Amino acid sequence: MSYIGLSGSAVATDGTVCVWGSGANSSIPKQVPAPTSPKIISARFDSYFLFLLDASGVAWRSINGDTPTAVSIPGGRRIVQLTKTAMALASDGTVWSLGGGYVNTYGQQANGTFNSSSNPVQAVLPAGTSTVKIASYSNNTAVLLNNNTIWVAGSNKRGQLGAALPSGSNSNSYAYLQQFQVPSGKTWKNVSVGNDSVAAIASDGTIYIAGYGDQGQLGNGTQADSNVPVKAFNPDRVSFGVVELSGNLQIYAVDQNGSFWAWGGNVPSSPMFGNGDAQYTIYSYPVIAATGLQYQGGAVTFKTCDNGATPNAAGYCPFTGQVAYTVSYRHFGWSATAAPIAAATTPVQTGVAVLGGPGGSGMCLNIQGNSSAQGTPVVLATCDSSASGQKWTTWSDGTFRANGKCLD
Repeated sequence: MSYIGLSGSAVATDGTVCVWGSGANSSIPKQVPAPTSPKIISARFDSYFLFLLDASGVAWRSINGDTPTAVSIPGGRRIVQLTKTAMALASDGTVWSLGGGYVNTYGQQANGTFNSSSNPVQAVLPAGTSTVKIASYSNNTAVLLNNNTIWVAGSNKRGQLGAALPSGSNSNSYAYLQQFQVPSGKTWKNVSVGNDSVAAIASDGTIYIAGYGDQGQLGNGTQADSNVPVKAFNPDRVSFGVVELSGNLQIYAVDQNGSFWAWGGNVPSSPMFGNGDAQYTIYSYPVIAATGLQYQGGAVTFKTCDNGATPNAAGYCPFTGQVAYTVSYRHFGWSATAAPIAAATTPVQTGVAVLGGPGGSGMCLNIQGNSSAQGTPVVLATCDSSASGQKWTTWSDGTFRANGKCLD
């Protein structure tokens, strides 16, 4: 279930999608016509545009809950995550705005401009990186990269970019990603974006938040904004596994036992914490919320590759098309050259290879001790045609193999 603005959407276990509110022109849930695709797994409202994600990684766009049409991402990329404001993470680690009605006034689409587009637009990532998690809401987008750093684009009105930049005005907006200054010694597992606040959660169960804090939203005992991430308080023996920012005033988290916690402002007109408190209360430290309930959520994973194949045990998909590989054993000025190999969905042996050492050294690439154990190193040894550790074969997926293992 998802809400944005005055609109809501929900996806049933069978993939049926219902919408309601201003974006759907309906005061009661109405069913969205099913697209010609596999099962729908998530839905997100963006103004009066509804974006859907199906189980094959294709995004669909519907206006006012009418019949959806597929959104074409350049290069035929597949989508693995869809955010609240129509930002999408593709399977190759690139990030895209899916277009539609959502504006880019604050540069939140991270493409270097403040212009909106009705077509998908690619975000600009730091050179040589890819994205593993993404979050967006209102005026900001946050990404967790494969190098364990976090970056944020958009408005910095409350310091939510977490980059120690000037805040306090709508003019302080950044259309390129800025680094969220969390501690470097932690492993980061996810990000969350609220209205004027951004949070990151580490694998050790700690949460760091930057931005709006005058209602205690930073969870560190203060009621002040911060333009650098600060650590939310962890109650005794509590490790957080999920964090969700909601609007301006509240932060929610789930601990290792599935219990709900919250902090920020509890407003009398709409008590948000579920702990029986109907008064206006500022909680600047996490407190137990939604008492009597337990979190049952889980991550959505894809079971097939873009080409329809099944990933292997390590989660990798087989190559398709042409694969270029290079074997390079350097000795002074000598090195090997690259050769193209045609790939197949099911790898097949394409030849036999002798991997010789530099020049006329009489040395060949050999598995140490001719072992077949996982992780055995390879060494240069005197060439020996009878040694099983020197009998290399080439395969259609670009690998070299010997003794039943791949050269790594």
